[in-house]
Amino acid sequence: MGNHLLSSLVPGSSGLGLHGLSAQLATGGIDITAQPPPDGGGDPPLLQLALDLTMPRFPFFATRIKRGVFWHYIDGIKRRFTVQPETELPCAPMNVAAGDSQSFRVLYYGRRVSVEFFHILTDGTGGLAFLTALLWEYLRLSGEAPERPGPVETDPCGEECENAFTRWAAQGQETGGGFTERPAVQLRGRLARVRPARILHFELDAQALRLAAKARGGTVTALLLAFMTEAAHAASDESRGDISIQVPVNMRKFCPSKTLRNFSMYCSVRTPWAEAGEAERLLPDITRQLSERASETAMRAMLASTAEMVRLLGRVPLAVKRPAARIAYGFLGERAFTSTLSNLGAAKLPPRWNRPRSERNRRTWEFNKE
Repeated sequence: MGNHLLSSLVPGSSGLGLHGLSAQLATGGIDITAQPPPDGGGDPPLLQLALDLTMPRFPFFATRIKRGVFWHYIDGIKRRFTVQPETELPCAPMNVAAGDSQSFRVLYYGRRVSVEFFHILTDGTGGLAFLTALLWEYLRLSGEAPERPGPVETDPCGEECENAFTRWAAQGQETGGGFTERPAVQLRGRLARVRPARILHFELDAQALRLAAKARGGTVTALLLAFMTEAAHAASDESRGDISIQVPVNMRKFCPSKTLRNFSMYCSVRTPWAEAGEAERLLPDITRQLSERASETAMRAMLASTAEMVRLLGRVPLAVKRPAARIAYGFLGERAFTSTLSNLGAAKLPPRWNRPRSERNRRTWEFNKE
């Protein structure tokens, strides 16, 4: 099981990461990272072959982003997608405007494998399905022959590539707010020059974490948000404003769909800096905010608002929308949030995929020393 930190925006967004199961957040993409169990170092040529065999299972990822008169759009592309060594920070910018640029990448560093997606392609659900299938092919080719993981089907189906936003937005729902946010408390500091990056992985007993949250009257997500808020309060140099944590919400639980494209909205949990402090004291209010802001009613209202905004902007030329979006993003942009938390829940993998805990810890330490 893994609890994952990632980003997810509307209406065509999301980001992701996995190490055993772990994740990183970066604006504009998903980064999922994993370490396959075979002994020794990774095998890039074998990983490339695994990617070649995985792509037919996910034809809707074989795309590029093209610029139209009114919108950017996804266009199929016939080319070989290649694996690359990891040399930058997670979710480094993708030049998707380039004519032949792919909108996702598969990276490797030693035994670690990462996949990164541009927001418009998929969210955590689709990204995890892709990575699981990729690792299964890699292990099969390496002679491990693990049992096929349950969530991964062998053949693509039509509903997996549908735009679920469009279908469910047409169901009818009153519009609601959700696009205007006040600037939030920011965590500042220098970026490390170490590359690829120093990444911290925390390993917790999932059952113990659930019991701890339940004993305090909250969910795992609410408890983690309370700890993140306490940590942000302690780490920030600011003394006013709100600590705002963005929480992606998987719309599939409200609007049934098998889509592996992005189908996530988001809400925010805000705590005034002056009221932040000990996590257990914050938990009741954070639990209340989650129940209200991540509810089906609130999310369906935001979905309707998104559809209405798209309709209103539909006939505005892209040449006008692009500079306007730059101005709007520059005015607030990432300053609307202090941080982001995404809990993917339990990622169920076959027993053969799980390596001894001591080995995982050793590998992480060796990576962080470099």
